[in-house]
Amino acid sequence: MSETIDSGAGDATARALMETTMSREAVNDILTTLPDVGGPANLKLDDSGDCEFRDRDGRRMAISHREPYAAVTLMAELLEATDAPPVLQTMLLEANATWQSTRGGAFGSTGPNGPIVYCRHVPMIGVDAAGFLAALLDFRAFASEWDTEIQFLLDAAAGRAENAAAGAEGTRQPAGWRV
Repeated sequence: MSETIDSGAGDATARALMETTMSREAVNDILTTLPDVGGPANLKLDDSGDCEFRDRDGRRMAISHREPYAAVTLMAELLEATDAPPVLQTMLLEANATWQSTRGGAFGSTGPNGPIVYCRHVPMIGVDAAGFLAALLDFRAFASEWDTEIQFLLDAAAGRAENAAAGAEGTRQPAGWRV
């Protein structure tokens, strides 16, 4: 097969996106106009470009921006999974391999005994406060869906059949899982 891909237009678009910049002040302008998201009022990036807060459910979240890129990274801590069973590790790696399962994000850990984290890169080109709020709320809701799935697996692995059975009766897998 000797087909080639004409990437002229695609390369130009990619270059334009990579060359678009956004200052920390511009990101802060968006963050400070957000309505209450259940965390502290007037979210603002610190001097290193990070903003950590807890949402109304007590979930630790963070927004990170590295100048000059026109994007932020969202991070949410999921359930603690100390001594996570291999089935959980396998499921998270499988989800990372398919972007539909993670909505373009990725799962990781802050260390062997640290929490599972979910991160998603959010382009900020042309995004206003309403668009960013929608992305942030979708991110938070998706993290909650994964908390439910992780808890189900931890309960099943620990032999807590009543919790695992209750999860099996309802919709327990996050939207987009194994599409």
